[in-house]
Amino acid sequence: MPGAVAGSLFLLKEGYPIIVVPRETLLASASANWATDWERAKTRLTKRIANDSNDAIPYIQGEVMEVPLEPGALDAADAWEGFSIGSKSTYQRIAVPVTRDNGSVVAAWLYGCFTPPNTAIPIEGSRWDRGESIS
Repeated sequence: MPGAVAGSLFLLKEGYPIIVVPRETLLASASANWATDWERAKTRLTKRIANDSNDAIPYIQGEVMEVPLEPGALDAADAWEGFSIGSKSTYQRIAVPVTRDNGSVVAAWLYGCFTPPNTAIPIEGSRWDRGESIS
C-alpha cells in the first residue's frame, strides 16, 4: 500500500538509500519491549494528529507493509538492515507517522536515521530510483 513519510532521501556510499526523518516526527524507538514501543507510538500518533500543522516538511513516497504484531515479527528485517537493539548502526528502527493515499495517518516502523552519515549525498525527489548509484 502506498504511503508517505516526512523526511529526505540520501544515498549511502554503499549505494543504498537512507531516509532521514525530522526528530520531531519520532513516535517511538525500537527497544526489547516491542509491545510497549508500539503502544507508545499509537498514543503519540493520536496526540500528534490533533496538533499537527507543519506542511513545510518534504515527504518521501514508499510502501507500507503490514506484519503481524508479535514477538520476532521484525527480526529478519532488522538483520537485513543491520539493526540490533541497543547497538549503533546506520539504520535505526523508528516509528513515525505515515500518510496513506486515502489521507489517513498511521504509525509505522521504518529503518532510517535523524542525521545522514557524512559521506551520504542527497537524492533529489520524493522516491528512490533503484538505478541510482554513486559514480
